[in-house]
Amino acid sequence: MYEDTGKLKEALSLLEQVYEVDLMTLGEGHPNTASDLNSLASVHRRLGNYQKADQIFTKIILSDPNYVEGWNKRATIRYLLGDFEKSLEDINQVLTRQPRHFGAISGTALIHMQNLRYKKALDSYR
Repeated sequence: MYEDTGKLKEALSLLEQVYEVDLMTLGEGHPNTASDLNSLASVHRRLGNYQKADQIFTKIILSDPNYVEGWNKRATIRYLLGDFEKSLEDINQVLTRQPRHFGAISGTALIHMQNLRYKKALDSYR
């Protein structure tokens, strides 16, 4: 809704306030606080604040290394930053935890195609 009306920055400000309140009242390990962080990182991504999104996804991963989508979303951010090697490292973490994660498999192929390694790209799907 906010993105459609051009108020994404306003949404970011509100999300930051919600996160701070949840952090103070519920604590860092609470699922609502983790959800707030995920939302914050996603809004930063949509705004093109990739470095900030990367920092937040890193915080999410450090708090729960088994959260597959934290790794996957950070891999996407690192791809958008042009850091293909770190993106592949995160993708490998995803595939270690969930070997048939299609987004991670596709991301691997996309990175190999970007680097003109077409055979490796094709092998990613096998």
